[in-house]
Amino acid sequence: MKTVVSLWFAMIVASQAITLEIYKVFRPISLHGTDVAEEFEGEIIQAKVISQTMVVTGAQPEGLLAAISAPHRLVGSGSYQPEEDNLLVLCSIGMTSKSDGRNFTVKIDLAKMKIPTEVEIPVRTVLKLAIRSVKETLKGFHTPEDGPMRVKIEIVGTNKGTAPLLDLSEKFRVGE
Repeated sequence: MKTVVSLWFAMIVASQAITLEIYKVFRPISLHGTDVAEEFEGEIIQAKVISQTMVVTGAQPEGLLAAISAPHRLVGSGSYQPEEDNLLVLCSIGMTSKSDGRNFTVKIDLAKMKIPTEVEIPVRTVLKLAIRSVKETLKGFHTPEDGPMRVKIEIVGTNKGTAPLLDLSEKFRVGE
């Protein structure tokens, strides 16, 4: 009997479908080690927001936010073989999210943040690139028939030195 129940349970687990969806995900990418510089808000920096089509699993839009902050390597040839290019990963900036369907909260966590010496970009610019990544990703994900989605971006994990970055917290709507 125990074997029958175990076999039955294994079949149920195996039959559960995992939702795999294809989305365009935007990420803040470091261009250090290249000869490329981009304009961002009037500054020339070695970073930019790039998009990548990805297969994303799990609940959405939470899975999309996990994809934004996931490790990323640009494909290089010859001597360009970076270990990591996602500025959020390079700078140890965390990102979490939760949704109730119409309201979506994104928390950008600076508690463990450390800007490596090779990333010569101010943390404020890194956060603005991350926020742009969130906005662009959600804009591509949200469909008008779902109605507007209210998004709140919170900067958390600040200390005395990073407290001025709290002004980057914002609210906006997607799908209006």
